[in-house]
Amino acid sequence: LSKREVNYSFVNGFLYKGKHHLTVIGCIGDSITQGVGATDQKMFGYPAQMGRLLWKDAIVHNFGDSGSSMRDDLDAYTNTYAYMDAVKAAASADIYTIMLGTNDTWQDTAPWTDSDTELYNNSCLGIMESLVKKNADLKFVLANCPAYFGTAGNIATPKTRQIQEALVSIVNDAGYPTTFFDMYSATKTMRIYFPDQVHPNDMGHLKMAEPFAEYLRTLATSTTNEAK
Repeated sequence: LSKREVNYSFVNGFLYKGKHHLTVIGCIGDSITQGVGATDQKMFGYPAQMGRLLWKDAIVHNFGDSGSSMRDDLDAYTNTYAYMDAVKAAASADIYTIMLGTNDTWQDTAPWTDSDTELYNNSCLGIMESLVKKNADLKFVLANCPAYFGTAGNIATPKTRQIQEALVSIVNDAGYPTTFFDMYSATKTMRIYFPDQVHPNDMGHLKMAEPFAEYLRTLATSTTNEAK
């Protein structure tokens, strides 16, 4: 058989006509957001997989930091380089997702008190305040903790989920436009994809990315319409 050189072009599948605004999304979180559990965190962590799923609508940046907590009195996210990067990038972003709480509830093994909840809520407000100072138009999505398949601490317990969902009203009342994504419900049947009980593997990150991306797509489309 003779050999022939064949050139393929995929350019036509990537063309837009007219103006199009790509929504810029930043993902704040702990080791799960950073991509721990994936064979390649930058390639297969859920933010990277969301970026590929949303390529027509959004650019997704990963500001996850392993071991970080929401609360300032624990291993505070605000003490990390990832946080510094998130603040710097806020000026050119449209949406920030925040999924912090697994380390808060893992480290604090005693039943949470109202004081613990207040610390958690105020720390989230502090993060949002710092970001909004850079960009007054920034919108937020709070996600609760993914499902946990072990028994340590208070991770993803009904009370923890209730506290995280109630936080949405608190931050909105403070003037930070925020919606809620239920990551727990999206992952509660995925035990097979969480080999160490808390961190998803490559497929687990994809299973997290798919519903989260679909939710964010509606927000990205809204942002695009506002920009036109």
